[in-house]
This record gives sequence, C-alpha cells and structure tokens, in this order.
Amino acid sequence: MKKLFIGATLSVVVLAGCSVLSPHSTERSQGVSFSTEQAWQAVPDPLIQSGSLPNGLDWDVKTLPDNGSRDRVELRLRIRSGSLVETDAESGFAHFVEHMAFNGTERFPKNDIVEFFESAGMSFGGDINAHTSFDETVYKLTIPADQPELIDTAFEVMYDWATAISFTQEEVSKEAPVVIEEWRSSFGTEEQSWLQEYNDLYQGTHLLNRLPIGDKDIVASATAAQLKDYYQKWYRPDNAEFVVVYPEGAFDAVETISTVFTPWSAEPTSEINYALGSVAIEGSRFKGVTDSNVTSHQWQLYMPVHRYDSDTPLAREIDFIDQVYTSVLSARLQRLGEVSEAAIIDAGSQTGEFFEQTKYLNVWATAYDGQQNQALNDISVELNRLQQYGITASEFATAKQKILMQNKNIQSWLQGVDSGSHADYLMYFLSANMAFEDIDAAVIESEKMADVVKLEKINQYIAKTIGSQDLAAFFYHPKTITPETQDWSAIYAEAWQKEVSAPVETSAAVGELNYEFLGSISQEFDLTEDEGLFIWALENGITVVLKQSDIEPSRVYTQTMVFGGNRQMSNDLIAASEQWGEVRFRSGLEGRSGQDFFDKLDLDGIGYNVFIDENASGVEFSGQANQLSQMLKLTSGSLTDIALNEQMIALTLNSSVEHSTQYQATPSYEFEKQFLAAVYGVEDPRYVYFSPDDIAAVTSADLIAVQESILKDNQGVIVAIVGDVTPEQVAPALKTYLAGLPLLGPSVSRSLGPITTESRFIRVAGQAEEKTDITYLFAQSELPVDLQRYLASEVMIQAVDKRLHKAIREDSGLTYGTAVYQGIQTFDQQQWQLQIHMSTDPAREQEALTALDDTLQKLIETPLTDQEVSEATHRVAESEKQNLATNTGILNNLTGILFLGGDITDYDNGEAILATVTTEQVNDLLARLLSGKKVVAVHHP
Repeated sequence: MKKLFIGATLSVVVLAGCSVLSPHSTERSQGVSFSTEQAWQAVPDPLIQSGSLPNGLDWDVKTLPDNGSRDRVELRLRIRSGSLVETDAESGFAHFVEHMAFNGTERFPKNDIVEFFESAGMSFGGDINAHTSFDETVYKLTIPADQPELIDTAFEVMYDWATAISFTQEEVSKEAPVVIEEWRSSFGTEEQSWLQEYNDLYQGTHLLNRLPIGDKDIVASATAAQLKDYYQKWYRPDNAEFVVVYPEGAFDAVETISTVFTPWSAEPTSEINYALGSVAIEGSRFKGVTDSNVTSHQWQLYMPVHRYDSDTPLAREIDFIDQVYTSVLSARLQRLGEVSEAAIIDAGSQTGEFFEQTKYLNVWATAYDGQQNQALNDISVELNRLQQYGITASEFATAKQKILMQNKNIQSWLQGVDSGSHADYLMYFLSANMAFEDIDAAVIESEKMADVVKLEKINQYIAKTIGSQDLAAFFYHPKTITPETQDWSAIYAEAWQKEVSAPVETSAAVGELNYEFLGSISQEFDLTEDEGLFIWALENGITVVLKQSDIEPSRVYTQTMVFGGNRQMSNDLIAASEQWGEVRFRSGLEGRSGQDFFDKLDLDGIGYNVFIDENASGVEFSGQANQLSQMLKLTSGSLTDIALNEQMIALTLNSSVEHSTQYQATPSYEFEKQFLAAVYGVEDPRYVYFSPDDIAAVTSADLIAVQESILKDNQGVIVAIVGDVTPEQVAPALKTYLAGLPLLGPSVSRSLGPITTESRFIRVAGQAEEKTDITYLFAQSELPVDLQRYLASEVMIQAVDKRLHKAIREDSGLTYGTAVYQGIQTFDQQQWQLQIHMSTDPAREQEALTALDDTLQKLIETPLTDQEVSEATHRVAESEKQNLATNTGILNNLTGILFLGGDITDYDNGEAILATVTTEQVNDLLARLLSGKKVVAVHHP
C-alpha cells in the first residue's frame, strides 16, 4: 500500500512516515542496525470505532465533539480496487464505473441522485464526488447533520452505489465521450513531462500501463455488459470499507451502517491477479523531460533507501530521524540560493515511498537558465557533506523545534476543523494502510523522541544511509533548450569525490529593527453583545476587526488588507510591483534574511505571506494566540522595512526574467496576450505581460518606491483578526505596532481598471494539446455591487453552471465539464465580468460553439426558474454555513464584506440575506451581464 510523505500532504506529524536514501559506499545499505530508545507505538484514536459486518464489510466511525461549528455528516464508501486489478482489455473500467454511479441506480434512475442532493443544497463535485486511483475507488457524500431524512437517503445512495449501479447501453454510450474528454483535458496528445518521469521510474512494474484514466480506445468501445462484469467482480462487501465522520448526537452511525449494509451479499469471484513489481534504481541514471508547458529548470532526484516495517518501534524512530535530517538538508539547500552567483533558485528535500513501497529520499531544486549543471553539482556536494559530517548541534536543535511546533499546530487544527477535514485525514491513513492514531499521544511521543534521540545516533544513521551509488534523476526543462545530458553522470560522480568542509554552526543574528509604531486608538466598539465581535479605529485611519473564536484553541489568524494595490501606483512602477512581493519575502525581516528568517517563523509556528495585486496588498499570518504581538510586528515590518536584500533582489529579478523568457516560448503566451488585449486593450500595464527587458530594468529604488506607495497611496487599511484572543490582548499590540504606521490616508483612485470597449471574436492557433479551449467573457460596466447583489450573483453562477453542465456535458458529451467564474464590479473595478470556459475535441469546435450560443440564448429566452434559483440558493447557503465552521472561513467572510463595503455585522448573515434574493433579481443580473460586451476566445491546435 502506498505510503506518502505526510508532512508534504496533510502536514501531519511524526505519527506516520517519511523516508531516506542509500549508502556512500559501492553497496546498497541493508538498513542501519541499532536499538530504539523506547518501545514506541501508536495509540489508537479514541474518537474512532472500527468493526466488520458478518458479510465482510469493514467500517470506521469517527464521532467528533460538537464545537458549535461541526454541522456536517461525512460518508465515504471505499472499494479496495482500482486500475491495478483491470485486465489489459479493461483499461479504464474502474474509472468508467465510477462515472456510471452518477448516471443512475435502481432506486435513483439516471441523474436523480445529483438532482436530489443539489435540490437540498449540496454541490456536485464538492459534497457529492468520487475518485479512482490505482488501488481504490472512493465515493463521497457530505450531508447537513440536522436533516435526518437526508442522512437516511444518503445511506440508501451509498448502498445503491455498492450494489445497484445501472448499466444501460444508452447511458454507457452517452458517458463514454465525457470520460474521453476528461482524458483529453488531463493528457491530450503530447506526452507530459511528469508522465515521462513516471514511465521511467515504474518501468518493469504493473503500474506502468495502469493509470486510472485508462485507454481512451477501450473506454470508447466499452459495453454495458463489460462494465457490469467488472462491477460485479470487485464491488463486494469483503472488498469494501465504509467510513462515517459526524458530530456527536447527530444519529447512531454504527447502528445505521449495520441496518443498511447487512443485506449486501456477493460471493468472492476475483482475487488480486497481478504481480506489482518494484521500482528498480540501481546505479545512477539521468533523463531530461519536457513538454510545451514547462517554463522552469528543475532537478528531481530519487535515491532509494532501506525501508523498515511500518508501525514498529524502529520504524517510528526512523521516521523521526528522517524528519530531522531532511529539515536540515532543506535549509542547507535553500541557503545555496542565497549566495552571490547562485545556481539554485529554490530547493528542498523529503522522504517518501513509491506506490509499491520502495523508500526514497527526494531532493529537488529549481535552477537558473544555463545553471543546471552547477545546480546538480551543488546539490551533490551538499549530500556529500551531509553523509560525511552529518548535522550540527544547532541544526539539530532547530529541526527538533520545527517538528514539535508543526505537530502542535496540527493538534490545534484537528481540534477545530470541520467533519470534512477529519474525514480526509482519516481516509489518508486508511488508504495508506496505517493505524488511526491519537494526535495527542503522537505529539507526546514526538516530544519524548526529541529528548531521548541523540545527535550521535542521527549522524550514525545518516552516514550509513545516504550514499551516491543509486540514483534516478530527472531534469525538467523548457522545450526551447536541449540539455547536454552526457555530462550529468560525471558531474554527479565528481561532486561525491570532492573534499568538503564541515558544516558551520548557524545562528540567526538579530538586528536592531523592532517595527514599533506607537499610536493611539481613536474608537473602540463591541459590535455584537456576547458574540465576540469588536472593532477599533486607530489614529492613523486603520480599521481593525476582531472576531473571537475558540474553534481552534490557542490559535489566531490575522490578515492585513491595504486597499488599492498597484491600482494606486504610477504606471512606471507596475513592473516593479509584480516583483516586490517575492523580494520582500526573500529579503526577510527582523534583521534576519533568507533561511534564518524562515527558521525563526517555523520555530514560532507562524505562517507568513505577503502579496500585492490590482485590488489589495498586504500580509497574512497565522500562529498561536500568545504570538499576536509578533504577528502584528511583522505586519508593520512588511510595510516599512526598506532594508531589501540586494542579493535577493538580483536573484529574484534573474528568476523572473528567465520565467518571462520561457513563458513567451510556450503555446499559452500568444493566446493569453491576445485575450488580455481583447478584453482590456493594450494601454494599461496592469494587464500585459512584461518582457524580460522590462523586468531586468527594475531597480532597488523602484521596489522601495512600490513599498512606499503601498503606505502613502492606499485607499484604506483593514486588519482582520480571528481566533482565541481577547480584546484586552489585542488593544496593546495595536497601539504598539499599527496605530503609528505612517499612513497618509485614503487618496483619490488613480486607476479603476479598463473597460471592455467592444465585442470581439479571436481565434488563436498554437495549442500544444489536441484539444480546443473556449472562453466566453461578458463584461458590463453599470453594475455596482452590494452584499445582496453579490450573493445573488453567487446564486446565478451556481444556476448557470448547472444549466450548462446538463446541456453541454450530459446531453452532448462535448466536454468533461464547463467552468463559470465572475469578477465583480467593486470600488476599484469599472466592470463586472462573467466568464465561461470549456475544452473540447478540435473536430467538434464549431459544434461546441453552437451549443454554448444556443444554451446562453435559451437563458435569455427561458430564464432561470424558481426551482433552479431555489436549488442554487440552497447550495450557496450551505457554502456560507461551511465558511463559518472554520477560522479561515470566518476571516475570509470578514475581509470579504469589508471589501464590498458592507456592514461588518453581516459577516455571518449570509443565509438571511440570501433569503431576500428573488428569482427576478437573479435573472435581471444575468440578463444584464449577457447583454454586455462579449469576447469569445478560441485556442486551437
């Protein structure tokens, strides 16, 4: 069973597994022989019950404490078969059967399943979904916990999916083109770079020709009888698992599982009929991989290492050691990108397992154009250094603290997240065939490991594990270059023979910068008595909103929005504004630069993000409650510290120049350029792609001018805080770090963005894939937004998407799916945009255009019905409810309503406001948008 690197997926803890590499000698390591410090073992999650029915069905039920925000029941049906069990003549059948489940069962014919749940406010693709992988097919339903009849129906649907999917030739023939279009949208005709790597790594194994998407020719000719035969062979209770995650008190899940699924009976008719094989990495091999969409130069190195049996005390301790040394290695690799004349832009390492459980160390690095050989040398030298000298005491201390902080953050996250996140977390362990662990016990175990596992043992392990002999290396590169692959083996071998110096003990030097901007609070309000919503007006005009929330104990999130962004900047700063965020990020703060700064953030459990775009610029943080002051200090520092690192400026600009050069050589560039020109014209530099020369011309002075403009030319600053903090904790921090920030106050807007001046049709050749992408854009400049109109537009999007989905996917099979987006008209946008996207077979391009035109014309002639609007309103209302179930959702609601200029007390009133939205309002908004300027863009081969 595949076991992934948890830290890279769910950011989980030491409770699962990472991985390592192979020896520096000429023989592969057979594993390091040493005893563990303690008899480490998993402690079962006390919230999970597991069992089996007499028919062989396994079940797992996780009952969550009701924290006031968990209002969903999560159901998962897992069939323990995927594409690996298919015969050569069945390639794609596992995935095809999954599609057929949504086309009808005995009790829910045709699309009644989706129609029924969507009418209750659930969304197809979100609350109703499924996926097929190599070894499993999983069906998902998310149901409101306060609707027992809906829960009962959901169980009936799951039972039907397990036992009674309908296979009529009419439905199979109709669905086959949809599956093929999914293949086309995922693969096309060009062999993608990731697939080139996959085919190389998995050569000689059963996985090589068993991608879940299957063979499109076999899918196209599949019959109902063939699909039913596959279904009856593998959909059996002894080959299945049922999972329920729900808030306590909603219903009796165990009894319901027994009642519903005990009648399921099916005799075992098939067993696993393949030899999986194993990934063979013996000796060193190098391969260049490319496709039309690759714009960077990146190394991916895989080095096999010994794998210890899962869930043994030794394996658990090794997992901890793996996390320690890969954390150190990643930091060292990152520092390689901080030196003058750096070859590496970004780099890191992690351990993991291939699907058939061969364990590896993965090292990756993005290199500058023309520097790929030097980057390979630098990576290899660092591995050589690690193997010879291990890690230092200070590196060990930092790595341990990072791991412990990460684990505690996950512990806090699990205490507050919704049922869906818990279900995904549980399914990860189930799919990886790992024990369901108690997070609290896992955190305690990791703390004990950090105390008793010594540096000497870690370095002994590294010395005997990491080596040079066995390597599979892949270099991702643009099609515009032809790398000299013959040099790579020699570069790698020579790097391992070099005399390397011992690593230097690191210490993050702290400068004198404290970012204090003392000021006063002008006004303070408790907006909702006993509901924990507070607002402060600071003397410099900043508005601060606090929503107290104990959804995640000891956690707080802050987001700063500086309205205006590069809208407010002079045109000569726009190119620099697109580089400022990355320069600010890489330059560091607090007198620290580069990796030292991020080490400090990791140790404090703080996430950091700085951004700028047309609408808003600012910073976003998350961390523990007692770190609020530090987070606000970093907010002020991000906007005032002009000590940008000259070296990081040069490296950032070099990277951006290279990316721009490579992007201009891709098939997408010409299409995007013409599309932007058709929509926005060519006058506003905010809507063009800058040339490499434009980017190279950006100076340090330009970047500092951008940062100064953010403060002096903004249209207002808002800070939103959500979490487990009190007003008494917040107010002093505001006075210290924010109230005195040198803001000049909102200024007159310089740019409201361009308006689409005319309807146009553009057709651009050069699509690399054997598909045609179609985009319709409607622009209307007389639609100022308010909260009710915005919510009406969300209803409109849902209803239009449903109408298009049915007409163009279900009725014609022209596409795998349509996508509908909007950009609303706000305080700094002069027009409202409605966009519709789809991809189709180039041979059916005109048919697709006609179908889109006809469907949109019918939307005008036959507007959305009360039922369509009602169902869409239910779905938007459910989304609103789910937003309020997490701290980040609440944060987004707060900043969103302030962005719209609404009443902040309405942040949680979405459902009530939706109840005032009428069918007439939705249709009026849609009609006005469809009557606006229309740009049709076709990108074809």
